[in-house]
Amino acid sequence: WKHQEFGTEQFIARRLRTRNLCPLIKLRRFHPSILRWCTMHTLNLGLMFTANGGSLILLAEELQYFGPGTFGDQIDRAYQHFTSFCRSRKIQHSQPPFTRKMVKKKSGENLFTAKAYNGRVILMWLTHCLLDSEQHNPDHEILVLTCAAMS
Repeated sequence: WKHQEFGTEQFIARRLRTRNLCPLIKLRRFHPSILRWCTMHTLNLGLMFTANGGSLILLAEELQYFGPGTFGDQIDRAYQHFTSFCRSRKIQHSQPPFTRKMVKKKSGENLFTAKAYNGRVILMWLTHCLLDSEQHNPDHEILVLTCAAMS
């Protein structure tokens, strides 16, 4: 393995495909350091989809936190629990009722898709549910790790 360091111009010239380059690269005095991450897109509309989806599946399917029944029954009860949680804490949201399609994607992935702000509220609620469930299942390794990650 040979260590190589490139300047921005060298990296662009030697390592990037010349087709479909971002037009920003062609701007005079462009440097990658001027780019800023948008936390709404990387967190609320990115990582949070995965974290919320995995947490809801763990709570509903494995732990039966929202009671027995089909996944549809469970997410109906989960939504009632969510709205009760928000109402008791005076947290406003515009989240419509949960559906299977919001969580289980055709690709097989469990991604809980929601608007950016609603995703944050769902994260708070799921964290509350996970921590509550952990009190009853302290030896459930995945639950303990999920609680640590979500809180």
